[in-house]
Amino acid sequence: MKSKYFLIAAIALLAFNSGDEVLTKVGTNPQLMKERVVQNINNNFSLSSVVYSLSVKACKALPVAERAAAVKAVGDLVKAYIMSDAFSKDYETYVRNQYADYEKPNANDPQWKEKEENYRAELVESQQSMEKMGYGNMFKDNIDMQLGMYNGLLGSLNDESIAETYRKQGYTEENLKAKINDLENILALYNTDKTECFNQYARYSAHEKVLLEIADQDNRYTEMQKEMQEKLALNKTQKVKAALQEFLDISADIDFNAQLLPKNQYGLQQFSNPTYEREKSREWKMLFRAGKEPVTAARTFAQNWLKELN
Repeated sequence: MKSKYFLIAAIALLAFNSGDEVLTKVGTNPQLMKERVVQNINNNFSLSSVVYSLSVKACKALPVAERAAAVKAVGDLVKAYIMSDAFSKDYETYVRNQYADYEKPNANDPQWKEKEENYRAELVESQQSMEKMGYGNMFKDNIDMQLGMYNGLLGSLNDESIAETYRKQGYTEENLKAKINDLENILALYNTDKTECFNQYARYSAHEKVLLEIADQDNRYTEMQKEMQEKLALNKTQKVKAALQEFLDISADIDFNAQLLPKNQYGLQQFSNPTYEREKSREWKMLFRAGKEPVTAARTFAQNWLKELN
């Protein structure tokens, strides 16, 4: 049901966008209206409660005789915008901007070498502290633990039910064997040269940490590219049809004669009918507050637009 939010948000805008002077009164403008339409059709989220409350106040401020005409006039505006090439361009720009911060990592970027050196320096500092406390040999336990983990992962690759998960994390038979070989060579130095053993382990660990970060960033980039392409493939006709129908379903049984109780201690009014208060959706209640005239006009507009699309 989330796609209903797009049309309800648009209807909230329709209720008060009868001219620039009205837009100014409620703190919005035609450009902002377009931005909200693009955002809602992209995200399937309703507008904030502030925008809803503004729409209700503005709608109530219009003379009753003008409300239906205002809805129709701005409905035509919104409809023309959504079905235009301008909307398609604005939508693509908006979506691409949403994913602009997700970049494919460049393994040759100097930042990674800098990070690797910082990680190595942190390990050296930590080792020095451990030695002062008499625990200077604990790094060997870490090597043993990693060897056990990698050998376990290597064996798990034979189980196809979990092998794919590990492969997505960058673990393959080839690189696991390489990791095991590297750690075994480092560990072989422990009994003859503990200092060199640790130094090699520190360099190895820092490098592995950077490789993991690069892989994570690359996976995130791939996921976001896929999500972006799915959004760019928007079928706006189908999206609008679904939203129109959902709006008609939601607004079909609004009881505009329903009574409200006096404001409670929090300044909120609730329906005197407990069934309405308990069972009706937030969108149903907001359309009730918008009033009969604009909602009725919006329903007529939605029905006519839906017929055109079908």
